[in-house]
Order: sequence, then C-alpha cells, then structure tokens
Amino acid sequence: MKHLQTLLIALLIMIIALPVVAQDDDSDPVFVDIPGEATFPEGIIADEDGTLYITGFGNGSILQVVDGEVSEFKASGEDGLSSAVGMVIDEERGRLWVANFAFEGFTSNALVYDLETGDLLADIPDPDEEAPHFFNEVAIDDDGRVYISDTMAPIIWTIDEELGEAEIFVQDDLLANPDPERPFGLNGLAITADGNYLIASVMDRINQGDGRLVRIDLDTAEVTDVELTGDDDVIASFGGSDGMFFEDGLLFMVNVTPPSAIITAEFNDDYSSAELVARDAFEDVYDRPTASEIFDGRLWTVNSQLDHIIDDGNGDVNTPPELPFQIVSVDLDTLLDEE
Repeated sequence: MKHLQTLLIALLIMIIALPVVAQDDDSDPVFVDIPGEATFPEGIIADEDGTLYITGFGNGSILQVVDGEVSEFKASGEDGLSSAVGMVIDEERGRLWVANFAFEGFTSNALVYDLETGDLLADIPDPDEEAPHFFNEVAIDDDGRVYISDTMAPIIWTIDEELGEAEIFVQDDLLANPDPERPFGLNGLAITADGNYLIASVMDRINQGDGRLVRIDLDTAEVTDVELTGDDDVIASFGGSDGMFFEDGLLFMVNVTPPSAIITAEFNDDYSSAELVARDAFEDVYDRPTASEIFDGRLWTVNSQLDHIIDDGNGDVNTPPELPFQIVSVDLDTLLDEE
C-alpha cells in the first residue's frame, strides 16, 4: 500500500508539472487573408447563411468568404467593375447591390446581381454626365428601394425595386464637406429601425473631429444635423463614418480617421442626437478599415489600407500596402465590453 501511495504521489507531481496547452479563445482576433496586390478591399456584407462578400476598391472585384475560404464572386473588371465600394443585400428578392465608381471620368453605376447565380440583373448609371459622381454606400428599405450616397456631391440617389433609373432623393448643403478643398463628403448610410429616417455620415478624411451625422426624413427628405454627445475625445476624433449599420439599437461605424477605428452611436427616440462611444478593445488589429459586418457573434472588418491610394494626410499615399490584405473578426461581446 505504501508503495502504491508513493506511486500515486509521483504521478500527481508529474501531472502538475505537465505544460499547459493553450486553448483557442473566442475573444482572440481571427484574420482572413485576401489575395491580390491591388485589391484594396473596401466593402463587406454577409448574407443570411453567413457568406461574406468583399468588394475590391483597387481592382474592381467581388470576393466570397465561406468558412474562411476565399473565392471569386466576380473577377476584377467583370461587368465593368472598376472600384467596387458599398453593398447591400436584398434577401427577399435574392439580390446583391454593388456601388461601382470609375476614376476615369468620375462616373458611377449600381450593379445588381442575382445572389444565387451571380447573373447581372441590372447596370444602372448615374444620370448626370456633366458633374463628377461617386456612388459609395448603399442602404435598402423594407420595400426594396435603395439609397446611395454620393461622395463627390451632396446628393443621395434612390432606385426602386423595379430596377429603374437612378433619381435624386435629396440634395442639400448639409450633405457636403464644409471644406471646399476636400472633394470627399458623403459616405456611410443606414436606415433606422423604425424605418422613418436615413442616417448619413459626412466625412473629412484629413481633419479629425470634422465628421458629422445627419438625419434625413424618408417621407419629407428634410435634412437635419444630428447632435453628437459623449466623451469629448471621441467626438474630437470622429472624422465621419465609412460603412455603418444598426444592430440592437446601436449604430456601428468605421471611423475614417485614427485612432478610434470602431465607434458606436446610441440615438435618442427621434434620432436627433447620438452618444458616441469608441470601441477600442481591439484597436491594434485595424489598418485603415472601411466597413464592418456582424455575423455569428463577431464583428468582421475590412482592413482596406486605402491611405496608400487616397490621401489621408499621413504621408502614406503612393506607397506600397502591407500584403496580404486582410479582414479581421473580433468577439462582439468583448468589443462592447459585455460579459
């Protein structure tokens, strides 16, 4: 018996001394490599099955990500894709809307695809040949009508579910970058949960704190500024939002100026004011992000590195990006500091 006790004690000591094997932690960031030296991924969206769609701003492509595996939905330049930007999915009609912009001629169009087959259903150009237009972000209402921000004009365009022509929904000075030297203005779009308003972001990629949110009444097209509240440092760092969407009462935004990459806004009842909160638990995983999406309890974000081809005032323009391009997902509860 004494010999058995001695053996058991020895075994116990050996077990205690064994190295601890690290387990995967759901709160760890997960990176997915995006191929292509000129991709500069810009937009991201998920369908109801969890397939992620990624647009290529640099090469005009649309990629799919399923279970971490990347494949082509549309090859670079296919269907006239030039700089593919924002997207929205119409699940009811099985459509993927893509905003497309051409630097040559500063023209834009909306491309509409069949989600199942990938067939091009419509190619809808901006109707104004005299002025530069930049279709950027896209939002959709319950009736299938889409709204598209114009980053080079104080205009929000609209196209109905019948895939007709693009028409001006609203044109207003509040939708313009107040600095006449900065051509880029309107960017992110999202429709409120009650369906009454369109929230739009006016950005300034150079000057921190010059970003704004505006509220557009979907019935009257009246535009009003949203009062921004919250920590002064967060407001002072807000340059405006790129891709944005509502989830569980919060507006998720990708800030166009560092240091805060992910910012949320909580609105009052009539969406006339919003409290900004910087969500910086994973700040070091972002590299000039442009859009994000929530799926399966994680926030997926595109690291576009667009400052290498669009001037952000940091001296990186016309320098090579760090390859491979990546998207990154983080645990949503950790990001929001929720247990």
